[in-house]
Amino acid sequence: MVDILFEESGSQSVHHYCIATEHHRYDFSIIFTNNFFGKAMVVSIQSGTMVLMCNEDIENDCYWAEKLGIHPIDVDECRIFLQMILNQKLFVNQY
Repeated sequence: MVDILFEESGSQSVHHYCIATEHHRYDFSIIFTNNFFGKAMVVSIQSGTMVLMCNEDIENDCYWAEKLGIHPIDVDECRIFLQMILNQKLFVNQY
């Protein structure tokens, strides 16, 4: 038996990005919502992993880079990309 503990639907803003550094290609889906305490859900299509991120998390690349499958040589470029995207604050109203 499965108990549903929580279900909520709402409007989300989903953006898909394909970026290329000099060394590798990355495909991300970034979901902006008012859930998750104001953090965006960053999903790596290649690794199949997800990280909740906000601007404050970007400087802590130990938190997100490995989880998203970012090669060490590309961390700085991906940090710049994430700063640009997360600074746009594309969150939507939950209600």
